[in-house]
Amino acid sequence: RDRSSISTICEVAIVHISSMSLITRTNLTLLIALTATTHGFISIASIQRQQRTNTHTPAAALHAYASPEDTEEKMTQFFKSKYAEYEPLFKSLLMDETAEASKILGHDEATMIQIDPNDDSPWTQLDPIPSGEDEKLLVSSFIDDMHSILLGIPVEDGEDNKSDQLFIEEGRRLLCLGRFQVLPQGATEAELFRHCWSEIGELRRADEDKTGSVILTPGYEGDLREFCKENLSVPLKWLGIGAECVEVTSMDGGKPGIRLIHKLGEVPTDSYGEPVPLFG
Repeated sequence: RDRSSISTICEVAIVHISSMSLITRTNLTLLIALTATTHGFISIASIQRQQRTNTHTPAAALHAYASPEDTEEKMTQFFKSKYAEYEPLFKSLLMDETAEASKILGHDEATMIQIDPNDDSPWTQLDPIPSGEDEKLLVSSFIDDMHSILLGIPVEDGEDNKSDQLFIEEGRRLLCLGRFQVLPQGATEAELFRHCWSEIGELRRADEDKTGSVILTPGYEGDLREFCKENLSVPLKWLGIGAECVEVTSMDGGKPGIRLIHKLGEVPTDSYGEPVPLFG
């Protein structure tokens, strides 16, 4: 069959499997492979598991004790001084008047900001997939690696085993990813900040469940974990946006980067009926 026919069959299968209300390791493995094949990202490569540390910022770290005065001072420095040029974007992202940052930014009923790629603002509407061949190869290699890591998770007997739970949780996050950004070699913290908040703005503007973005950072020499906490997770909390809305993860290892997941939701656990035959 030609590539077009294969893609069509994959798309039909994806819709069918996605409609199932119960997620299992088997149908999630098939769904990941079908999605990757349809998008042309998974290449034929030997399966080698790479060690990677994916770090979610713990909720406790975001809620560490600080006096209201200290918090307000930090918010003022972040929103009004260090990144004052991003204030329109930050203000548009405020969840409501109860968010801590509303004291600094003010709050109104304005709709989500429409990001204009021709605007002079530091944030912008980035293409969902890079156009350069080198960047595309890096994205393809990254997805290969993540797919290999999933397949490397051991299969264990029993209904409530941790390996299957890890596989399903990380597999769901991989399926969310539809946007991929690649920073140039030696990118600065300012460039990383711009890419991350541009992507957060786009994910919130679209406001679709189970969507996500990865910003790959080849050659970036800063501390990604600290960057995520101080420049993403904590400011998002100030804006009233918790991890259940935008989950931020730093990925350290062979292909470092930052993963943003929008409204992942809980794992479906209801049973479902007999599957509808796909092919006649």
